[in-house]
Amino acid sequence: MVSNPRGDELVLEGVGQEAPSETSSRSLSTRTSGPNACRDSYYTSRDAKLYNYNKWYVNKKSFPGYLSKVGTVAAMERGGKNIYKVQDACGIRDRVRGELRYRGSVSRSVDINRDATCNSNDYKSVAGFGDLPSGYTAFACVWSWIQDGPNRVAHSDVRLNKYNHRWTTRVTGSCRGRYDVESSMTHERGHTFGLGEASESRHGKLTMSSESNGTCQTSERSLGKGDAYGLNRKY
Repeated sequence: MVSNPRGDELVLEGVGQEAPSETSSRSLSTRTSGPNACRDSYYTSRDAKLYNYNKWYVNKKSFPGYLSKVGTVAAMERGGKNIYKVQDACGIRDRVRGELRYRGSVSRSVDINRDATCNSNDYKSVAGFGDLPSGYTAFACVWSWIQDGPNRVAHSDVRLNKYNHRWTTRVTGSCRGRYDVESSMTHERGHTFGLGEASESRHGKLTMSSESNGTCQTSERSLGKGDAYGLNRKY
């Protein structure tokens, strides 16, 4: 859904739904549909682009108590780098000319409501944890300025759902029923950089497919062919 509530400020809503799949929490592998990730060149692109760089912050007070704050911030940073450095296993070079710059912790929460809608923009990009509908593991809101060519991404907030799902920053053989922070952040940062979502039933092995591959796996840290192509062709 696209709305334009305040002048040239474009609000993108409904991006980043990652409904839980039926992947076993006891396995580090994943069961998804569609072609192999390095053979699937599909992608969708939104009319938005991050020019140069975007400064972002975290709300550490929102982190679940069982997660290391240092480790969680590092996982969130890696998720962003997986996008703007085009980290893939398909041999596709990085051509993205934009980046995220972490600037520390803030007390304000993300501008995302518990019903997975975007709140008014406070002109600061913040990532954190909070409440979302149970079918969501994470959600992103992106605010862009309308201009000729792709609209300019101004701010982007990300919320991870800590009320219905448990999280980890280190996926090991002892993992049980926890979602990977880095994987979810990689998907959501794809929206920050202007990628849309791919159909889960047809392109489920891509990082930008509409559902998570499940708990205790890291497959979505690495981009598929379509994810990488979508980024490089935009930038």
